[in-house]
Amino acid sequence: MQLVQETAYAATELPVADLSAYLRLSSGFPDDGSEDARLQALLAAAVETIEARLSLVLLERRFRWRTERWSNPASVVLPVAPVRQVDSVTMTDADGASNAVDPALWRLVPDDRTPRLQARGACLPPIPPGGMAEVSFPAGFGPTWPDVPVDLRQAVVMLAADWYDRPAGGSGVPIASDILRLLQPYRRLRIGGAA
Repeated sequence: MQLVQETAYAATELPVADLSAYLRLSSGFPDDGSEDARLQALLAAAVETIEARLSLVLLERRFRWRTERWSNPASVVLPVAPVRQVDSVTMTDADGASNAVDPALWRLVPDDRTPRLQARGACLPPIPPGGMAEVSFPAGFGPTWPDVPVDLRQAVVMLAADWYDRPAGGSGVPIASDILRLLQPYRRLRIGGAA
């Protein structure tokens, strides 16, 4: 299984002003923007950390997911959420020949936590031996920062702020419990395994 990000979010969507206010950087001083690049980098790292921890995409981007087998022939959970549309499903054989799968054979079950590609019949189309299926889709809460749920926005700002004064930018430091509480409702539960 391989997930490829095809597009990036606009760095200008990151809430640099919110983080600056949270840290009170301009309290008593004019804000000359000298810290903006550092704040933006910390916010980008916080977004990436939270997305990886939750299998969520905060700011909308396009993805391509490749798999050599369906984990369940009737319905597979996509690796990230939220997903509200699937643009295409393509099968590639061992020789590299690709064919689009008729949308009449599958449908998206959209969900903010566990979106699924589901067969319209008994099973999804079989993946050719030695080949793969490729699913293309946009994922994310939306293209702008206000589209992200408020508790996740707060968690990103708090995590970036927590890393602000650390020499390594927070590398290897556990996430604070107050931030984990904000993330808890978004964790995927896995039956038969750890959450």
